Amino acid sequence: MEENQSKFKKYLYNQIALILAIGGLGTGLIGIYKFVANPLQDLKTQAIELKQEELIKQLANLKDNDLHEIHLSLKRIEENEVQMGKDIVRLQTTTERLNKYLND
Repeated sequence: MEENQSKFKKYLYNQIALILAIGGLGTGLIGIYKFVANPLQDLKTQAIELKQEELIKQLANLKDNDLHEIHLSLKRIEENEVQMGKDIVRLQTTTERLNKYLND
C-alpha cells in the first residue's frame, strides 16, 4: 500500500511539476512578447506624435496665411470705400454745378 501511495505521490508531483512548467513557459512567452511589442508600440506612439506636430504646424501656417489674406482683402475693401467716397463727392459737386447751371 505504501508503494501505491509512493507511486501516487510521484504521479501527483509529476503532474504539478508539468502544470507549473507549462505555466512558467506561458508566462515567459507573454513576457517576451510584451518586451518585443513595447518598443514597437513606442515607435508607433512617436510616429503619431510627429504627425500630430506636423499637422499643428500646417494648421498654424494655414491660419496665418488666411489671416494675411483676410487682412489684404479688408485693406482692398477700405481702399474701395475711400475711392467710392471720393466718387460720391465728385458726383455731388457735378450735380450741384449742373443744377446751378440749369437754374441760372
